[in-house]
Amino acid sequence: MNCPILPLFLPLITAAMIAAEPATQPLLNLPEGVRTTAQREAGALPIAAIELAVSDGKQIYRLRLAQDGLDKHLVISQDGDVLKVTDYPGINSALADSQKALDATETATKETWAATKESVAKTMASFSSTELTLNQVPLVARVALGNAAAGDRLTDIHATTTGQDTTYKAIVTRTDGTKRPIAVHDDGTVADVR
Repeated sequence: MNCPILPLFLPLITAAMIAAEPATQPLLNLPEGVRTTAQREAGALPIAAIELAVSDGKQIYRLRLAQDGLDKHLVISQDGDVLKVTDYPGINSALADSQKALDATETATKETWAATKESVAKTMASFSSTELTLNQVPLVARVALGNAAAGDRLTDIHATTTGQDTTYKAIVTRTDGTKRPIAVHDDGTVADVR
């Protein structure tokens, strides 16, 4: 049986077979001239795809070379002549530059965020102090501290609870700058300073 249409579809079938093959060595199925040109033009770039097509009744090979950014495309004649090269060096350079800028921004953002977290942690730590103000001490103990200070300044007030008893310790700073510790129980009695 002689099918006149078969020669028209043969290149398309072959192209589909070449393009569909996930071969690790796609150059093996190419004519020598096409293979040599493809290797020369690709250089170190990997060949990502090869497609056999027909243009103006002649077989051509379309190659896609993988690279960062937009891939490079070649059209090679069956004789091995380069018919067309489509490459985007300007776009790929801009993409590379924008990636560098993004990386720099991410690095700066991470550093800024780390500094912010550190500042917030320090601020939070300053608010989590166990030091009390005089107004936070219950009235009976506050009056006892005030009496023990005898008009001098009270600072560094801390509470310590043992069982049912809470002891309030403070530093009294006299007008001459000398300091002495004092302590009172929550019932207002003077406690031993240790």
